[in-house]
Amino acid sequence: GLLRMATALVFPSRYEGFGAPALEAMALGTPVVATRLEGMAGILEHERNALIVVIGRSGQMAAAMALLLDFPVLSQSLARCAQRDFERRFSLEATASDMYRLYNEVLQHSH
Repeated sequence: GLLRMATALVFPSRYEGFGAPALEAMALGTPVVATRLEGMAGILEHERNALIVVIGRSGQMAAAMALLLDFPVLSQSLARCAQRDFERRFSLEATASDMYRLYNEVLQHSH
């Protein structure tokens, strides 16, 4: 509930294996400000579905947060794009469909 009401998810991690909190924010349509993490490569894209800053640059993090507060249209645009990306790639339906395709492919090649 809190994440849904938040202005943004600020994710200043230095190390992260997968970044589940960012995916949760994407699913809920909450804008994300995050550090450039290996675990989020290919999921979060700067100025498309999130704002990404260099790890350890607190000034950049503050500026990105201020940008979302000062420009609600940008914030909404990032959130909508992130939510669409989540639905297309990470929703239960998308994941089940991908697994089904993978199993079918493996079965087809095993005969």
